[in-house]
Amino acid sequence: DVAPDLVRPAGPCLESDIVSRTLPDTLMGRLKAFSDAQGGTLFITGLTAVMALLQRETGREDLGVGSPVAGRNRPELEQLVGPLLNHVVIRIQAGPDMTLRVLEAAVRETLLEAFANQDVPLEHVVEALGRGGAVTPDPFYSVSFVSQRAFAGGRNFTSTSGGVNLRTLPSKSQGALYDQFYFLVERE
Repeated sequence: DVAPDLVRPAGPCLESDIVSRTLPDTLMGRLKAFSDAQGGTLFITGLTAVMALLQRETGREDLGVGSPVAGRNRPELEQLVGPLLNHVVIRIQAGPDMTLRVLEAAVRETLLEAFANQDVPLEHVVEALGRGGAVTPDPFYSVSFVSQRAFAGGRNFTSTSGGVNLRTLPSKSQGALYDQFYFLVERE
């Protein structure tokens, strides 16, 4: 393992900042082509890139990244109002000599297995394994990853439906929930 350049505080620390980058269209095209060639998605490719970065920067081979799932994987749940959010942990072994193709295959396989078991609330897993009371928000991961598509107008999206006005709000840091939180948004 690579020694960290900062010491973790004894208690929770909510200091945070947002770093946002727009990827060039050419790079996005190459990422999509890579995803398609692997039989994956941009979500899987983005998560693979995060795993590769974490392995390179930390030297660790046992990596775990959390990701929220919508919890609407059955037709009878689609019309329910309210959040059914759960989190899954994608844990892989990532050696420093793994190619991105091999790493993406491992991420895809692990992710599909996690999605197949997404109905089990993560809190129940934590409780069953006796892992409660950890320093991090979740005792199984301190890095989170989300990937979304935002094709309906991007940043300036507004909509009115049933008398309700909707609009997007810019991201604001309300304090760090994880050591790192990667948020990939695919826009038009």
